[in-house]
Amino acid sequence: MNSKDLLAKLSVLEALLHDFSYEELSGQEAAYLKKSFDNFKKDLEALVYEQREPISRAVKGTEVVANETYDLPPEIIKSESKQKTSVIQGVRILVFEDNSLSQRLIELQLEQLGCKVFVTDNATIGLQTLEDRFIDLVLMDLRMPLMSGFEVSELIRGSKEERIANVPIIAFSADISFFDQEKCKQVGINDFVLKPYSVEELSFKIAKATGRDHDQSIPEKSESKSLFDGAQEVDIAPLLTECEGDIGLLRDLVDLFRQNSTEFVEVAKTAIMNQDLQKLKFAAHKIKNGLAMVGAKKLRELVLQIYAGCESKTSIESLSALYDQYIDDYQIVDNELVRQLDLLGRK
Repeated sequence: MNSKDLLAKLSVLEALLHDFSYEELSGQEAAYLKKSFDNFKKDLEALVYEQREPISRAVKGTEVVANETYDLPPEIIKSESKQKTSVIQGVRILVFEDNSLSQRLIELQLEQLGCKVFVTDNATIGLQTLEDRFIDLVLMDLRMPLMSGFEVSELIRGSKEERIANVPIIAFSADISFFDQEKCKQVGINDFVLKPYSVEELSFKIAKATGRDHDQSIPEKSESKSLFDGAQEVDIAPLLTECEGDIGLLRDLVDLFRQNSTEFVEVAKTAIMNQDLQKLKFAAHKIKNGLAMVGAKKLRELVLQIYAGCESKTSIESLSALYDQYIDDYQIVDNELVRQLDLLGRK
């Protein structure tokens, strides 16, 4: 088929789209369909006439497939990064995760393994993504506050579409009790991985769940030694390992953590003033994983006490005292974060 014939057939397809009934689609879906076709047409014409290269740069909110771009809703984050050769290359993964630091890190890790990644903290958007796209595997955070990973998994398993109901689900959490493991089985979760995990362990679990060739045993975790003398209040060495030595990414994550900490301080202060334990509990949940990622153990313990106090309806005076202690200790942690980043910059 020559170029002229190809473009002629493209014109036929365009005519069919004009006659296509959009009644079953929402306005947004119809717009995406039309815009995707327009982008495809421009790239195809460019290739035929050799006027330009097809679009290849990824931007936030855009899926990149075979050097073509198709706009996605902004709630689903997709980006492109350097990839490694791996057994799970090409696997399409939907990640349910509510923590912004964890979102950024797992997205990078999976993309470097060659996966196509969709990340959301919204159960409704995630379930819609499963309907709209072919997803090979779901990574599910169990501790999401508005709708838990167990509840979302139950909805997935209850789908009338067989491909959705049977999609492999791997849970991930910083702590999974025996009760949680039993509940995972009850709701149809296939496997779980504990945070912090290595990229090799995550790859092994995904390969196993999706039927890819893989080693028969899970790689052993190597203990991460601190790079910093006297690192007690905070230690970002393990996070640097998870970033695979990318100091630029590490700085971005630390900056994001500091922004989240500022948000926590403001939200928690307001919640305590208004005696709103639910809002305070939600704020504590959002910050605790970030504290774990930067190795701020004492601060995390304070936040866990605040969280537990909200659940047990501890007096507002006791919660306020824990909050004040957090404010006092956070400045020490923040100073140490700056020191450690500065030391890494010199190496």
